Amino acid sequence: MLKLTILFVFLLVCGGEGCLRRAAHHSPRTPAELATVLRGLLGGETIHLLPIEYLGEFTLPIRSPIYLKGATDPTTGKGTTLKGNGSGPVLTIAGGRWNLESLALNGSSGTGIQVNGNGHILKAIKIQGIPEAIKIMGNGNILQSISIKECDTGITLNGNSSSLSAISITDAKTYGLKVESGSQGTMLSSVAIITSPVSLILSEKTCCGHVESLGADGVVSILGDKWTFNSIASKGALNIVGCGNILNKSSLKELFLSRTCANDVDGASNSIRRLLSVPSAAVEVAKSSLPETPSTNSTAGTSSEGAVGLTGNSTEGGIGNAILSVPATVANGAKSVLNAGAGAVGLV
Repeated sequence: MLKLTILFVFLLVCGGEGCLRRAAHHSPRTPAELATVLRGLLGGETIHLLPIEYLGEFTLPIRSPIYLKGATDPTTGKGTTLKGNGSGPVLTIAGGRWNLESLALNGSSGTGIQVNGNGHILKAIKIQGIPEAIKIMGNGNILQSISIKECDTGITLNGNSSSLSAISITDAKTYGLKVESGSQGTMLSSVAIITSPVSLILSEKTCCGHVESLGADGVVSILGDKWTFNSIASKGALNIVGCGNILNKSSLKELFLSRTCANDVDGASNSIRRLLSVPSAAVEVAKSSLPETPSTNSTAGTSSEGAVGLTGNSTEGGIGNAILSVPATVANGAKSVLNAGAGAVGLV
């Protein structure tokens, strides 16, 4: 009687044979088989893709959790490739909670991966030659070991509390990474963006994220507020338009502060627009571009460990020479822009 009761409860909760199916493992051998498997998913299943090319556009349904894993042929070294055949996303995550791992995407004239919903995990993903590589709309998503090459836009992020780590983006024509909205609790770490005119954009009204170990050779624009940066190496200009941002342990070529509000740059509160040249932790000559109305902050000042000070004379609307002193810890945090391979990001 007890066994029958347990079986009855099992069937009632699981919906008949559903629980038995949820532990299933699928290995589709063709794009048509993959599409069929995706339509029949219930949740709790694993899809093992073969080290072949799957041609088409695939929608991952609202089920959770489901694992979609690629493979690598030990003889040829070739891995699983999803190749788009149109202008739509190669992969669309409709919702649920998906775990994607070890996949390569190419071929689409539109989007690589469209992520909708919360709590997805994307790991060891390579995308090449797709205009919009990844677009995320949701919270708490995790991207790890992502390699993107030859795109218009690399990653566009919307939502809060997402984590992006070990990200390599090369040859993005428009921008490498853009946090478009939200960002509360978002962490960007070990991110390398090179040969892109604009490396990183933190959009207006984004707030309170954290950037750790960024290597970039394009423009970095901070339009949002209260971002914290540690170990930033930039060969391009860094523009701070937002307020309350904190920049620590960073090696910068040029720094623009372009709004009259407080931002902490190595312990200094800056409230005038100026250009600083900071190639190392030594004392360097910089140029300070003042607004049309002279500011009381433009007068001569002093520098100490942990602070930035400017000395020199500037005429209204003109350019004046300035002396910049930065702490020795700046050069130790991030040394230069990346040397990154697939699935890993390194600073050299």
